[in-house]
Amino acid sequence: VEGGWSLTYNANLEYQGNSVWKATLDLNRISTLSDPERFIFVMNKSWTYSIKRVAGTVESVALASDGYAMEDIRLNHGRYTITLDLRDYTYTIESPDGTIDPWRISVMGSSVSNGQGATDNQGYAYMLGQLLNTRYTDGSTTNPFYTSSIAINGNNTINLLDRYNDLIHEFGRYVIYGVSLGNEGIHGAANQKQVFEQFKTNMLTLIDKARTDGKYPVVMNNYTRGDFEESDYEYVKKMNMLIHEWDVPSVNLLGAIDNGAGRWADGYQNGDDIYHPSTEGHAELFYAIVPSLFDAVAAGKEQPVRSQGNSYTLAAGKKLTFSPENVAHSFTLALTLGSAATGRVLTVATEDGTATIEIDAAGTITYTAAGGTTIAGAIDKAAEWNTITLTHYYAQGRTLLYAGTELQGEVAEKVVPQEFEIGAAASSMKLGEVMFYRSAMNAMEVEALNAGKMLKSSLELYVPFSSEADVLANYAQSHNKLTINDVSGVEALKAQGMKVTAQRGAVTIAPAGATGVTVHTTDGRLVWSGSISSAITIALPRGLYFVNNIKVAVM
Repeated sequence: VEGGWSLTYNANLEYQGNSVWKATLDLNRISTLSDPERFIFVMNKSWTYSIKRVAGTVESVALASDGYAMEDIRLNHGRYTITLDLRDYTYTIESPDGTIDPWRISVMGSSVSNGQGATDNQGYAYMLGQLLNTRYTDGSTTNPFYTSSIAINGNNTINLLDRYNDLIHEFGRYVIYGVSLGNEGIHGAANQKQVFEQFKTNMLTLIDKARTDGKYPVVMNNYTRGDFEESDYEYVKKMNMLIHEWDVPSVNLLGAIDNGAGRWADGYQNGDDIYHPSTEGHAELFYAIVPSLFDAVAAGKEQPVRSQGNSYTLAAGKKLTFSPENVAHSFTLALTLGSAATGRVLTVATEDGTATIEIDAAGTITYTAAGGTTIAGAIDKAAEWNTITLTHYYAQGRTLLYAGTELQGEVAEKVVPQEFEIGAAASSMKLGEVMFYRSAMNAMEVEALNAGKMLKSSLELYVPFSSEADVLANYAQSHNKLTINDVSGVEALKAQGMKVTAQRGAVTIAPAGATGVTVHTTDGRLVWSGSISSAITIALPRGLYFVNNIKVAVM
């Protein structure tokens, strides 16, 4: 309550008769991170007559003097109808109007989802909440989503099932489940398969319970730990493969923070704390979350289904482009190309320059990093289609190139991608699928992708070219788009000497001489126009824009 935890400040329940007290209360005080929001009942304004929940029960209470193991009742701030019934020593918490909050995202998990290891416990869930607020205030969305933590350090799937009422009392539309095989006890277990099956069964139960109760579940997949061994790592990867294919949105945390052997990447562990990532580690986990996921779900966008066998011919001199919706570090881009594709098939604009993938007439495929280092391999020219997978582990500082399931090589680098460009070659190119993930993939995942499985964790863009109405439709649960541009117009502007540079919150335009300039959003809305003869900087909200025909991403 406002004022804090003391006998001076309280919220009164009104006596209803027959030993029942009830009231609708605005519990608006937001506690500090070290003091989780909770309440107890007190009679006669005396601690002697404190009434608390009986530990391990759902809605049973008792006097502190009765000799039971007692606990405070966790409840995040908000407006609730609370009833205390001393006929049978129970309490209930209800939504005052019987509805659920369409914007509340409850984060139900363990210490990592609780922010442990990050400065002030402001971990990946907190960072997500900040991003959602920014997207709403800058006009990127009309949905005022916010996160509400009901995570408890040390929890596993059994604990989540035991305290499932904590989720019911949130009265929110969405829930993020954030637990792992680590707390489940996979490390050092005498029967690791049993632990694996327990986690799987309980997670599926939690998903079903949420749906039954009118909530939309999202699952954070398994991640690393500083003491994991090879067997632990294998079970983590196998569980994540299952989660990829479950009928639920999910986030590939492993590909964001893995060191390649199941432990935290160097420099991303919280000091000597083997169980938790640092603030920088939490940021990597946060970057793996698709920014517009909840917007897409609220708009009714369903889970994507793999659709292979389609064909789209990208004409010579045309290019398909997209930019990540927010800062991306680790990523995977998978392209299915006709075997006749030659020339530059992919260009990645990064903070440090341009990276490319090119294929020559003999089938040699070459990745050239922004720093000039190359990977050379070969595609199967005899096959009708080839899937090229470029995957980048930012925390590890590694980029790997696959042709089909075969690793062609890797380079040491850290890439922050700004824009991806497919095509723009002198000849036409046949495309089958485009996939972009906000996380890196291990060999097991690449193999599954090539086997035709629909991997969904951290999927931001899936374009199978299957829609007659919109051939570039994105079926991933996001609002990102793949757009087509004519290269010639852009090249002409560059040849005239116009230079367009995007920075945080603005774009700078430097012309070679007097010229007319228009700035449009990607949906065609004019946001600025005028004639300039020298460099100017225009303040813009974060998003994608066309400055004349030059596409820029303002962060």
